[in-house]
Amino acid sequence: MRNTHGYKLYRDGHVTDLKCCPVENRKFFFFRFKVKPIERAKTEDGQITYNGFIILKASGEVHSAHCPCKGRSDGCYRHIAAVLFDLQVTVSNNKIIAPPANASGRGEVGIVTMPLL
Repeated sequence: MRNTHGYKLYRDGHVTDLKCCPVENRKFFFFRFKVKPIERAKTEDGQITYNGFIILKASGEVHSAHCPCKGRSDGCYRHIAAVLFDLQVTVSNNKIIAPPANASGRGEVGIVTMPLL
């Protein structure tokens, strides 16, 4: 079942930033994200986006994720769901977010087009 709130956030463009950060062991993929709040101009702590992360296993399964919004207390992770929809569309369009060849390992990322296996 889809998280309809998360899908609406994705569809309406609330995901403003999604980056894959280099991980040495390559067993996991670490993504940082920014998502605009839906009900107010700023987050509870005065930021314009919720800044969180998702860690995916190499299989694509979610290992862990975090968003600082208050919604997590009711079990509804709509911002994380929005980011996962964004990532799914990115992968479906054969655009894999990955470090460029010249990345220094200090968080530099880029988007490269690759065929899916």
